[in-house]
Amino acid sequence: MGVIFLPKCQSTEDETLSTIYVAERMTWQDGYDYCKSKRKRLKYISPSTKAAFRDQNPHIASDVTFWTAHKVTNETVTHGKRFYSEFPLDNIKDVSSPLLCVYLVYEADNKRVGWEAGECHDNSVRYPFFCDIAFPTDKKSMTLYEANLTWPNANTFCEKIDGSLLQEMSGNTGLELGDFFHSGNWSNTRVSSFWTNHTLLDHVTTVEQWPIDKTSNTTKLEDIYCAYVILKGQVDKNIVGWMSDFCQNSSRSFLCEKESDEFYFEPYENYKPVGLNVLFEARQLSVTDCMVKCNATTEVGIPCEMFVWNSLNSTCYFMNYEEIVLNISHGYYHEQRITNYKFVEGLTTYKRYSNT
Repeated sequence: MGVIFLPKCQSTEDETLSTIYVAERMTWQDGYDYCKSKRKRLKYISPSTKAAFRDQNPHIASDVTFWTAHKVTNETVTHGKRFYSEFPLDNIKDVSSPLLCVYLVYEADNKRVGWEAGECHDNSVRYPFFCDIAFPTDKKSMTLYEANLTWPNANTFCEKIDGSLLQEMSGNTGLELGDFFHSGNWSNTRVSSFWTNHTLLDHVTTVEQWPIDKTSNTTKLEDIYCAYVILKGQVDKNIVGWMSDFCQNSSRSFLCEKESDEFYFEPYENYKPVGLNVLFEARQLSVTDCMVKCNATTEVGIPCEMFVWNSLNSTCYFMNYEEIVLNISHGYYHEQRITNYKFVEGLTTYKRYSNT
């Protein structure tokens, strides 16, 4: 599937996963700043997104125009000239020429998607826009402890190391935890559940879907229950779920989280992903350079979710997922997060996480 565009603001319970449509016309820079204030970025138009807008919106009767996350060098385009090629990515490449900002143009009469470019700060060039991907500003370092402790003891342990039991409940965190336990660092552990920082008044004895949406403000442990995460084998499709139990009379593993200065990249040596969209390649880079470039690419709104490093020629291939949907009840999310890999000697895939 591609991305379904809605004609009005689409809000969900988890705003980090929703796409926001802003009808007010702004300059590109003002639109970018607005999205950034919402922990989002302007919309990235992948090849599949472009095709989906064309194929899945037959009801649109008039032309549509909105800003995107893309930029293009002014040496290759002319103001106001329309192009029908894939959307340019000059703002994430090493170019020295001044850049123009790109807006999508949908031609309703012939169902065609094109793009044009204009000055980013020009008050006479104003368009509406979508705020899309949730940019993770709060990077976390997560440590899983297999020891079985009561909730109060686990909570005290995390606090002593200047951390806390798991607090983050975003959809992105749920997806990443699923990855960690399905194929990542924690896939070989025997942990089947672990405590979180959340407490509630209800004793939840059947698995609930992520995120934990019930909380209690009381501090009396005898009056509340403590929430814990249930892992892959007990929940369909390797997605994390949660339940609650007695805080003082039950024991289980726990996860401490702390603030981190860096994103985490998990390496898969001698493997490359299959079926992902290649954004661009860059030569003569170290692995560290590639990590910096991947982070900078995501910062401007072009999601870099992993890169492949070729140790033979020091080349990086920056990639992201193409399979995305916009669902009325769940908002914007990746439809398929599990990546298939192919053995290729000399290549290492580095998958990017905001939590580790």
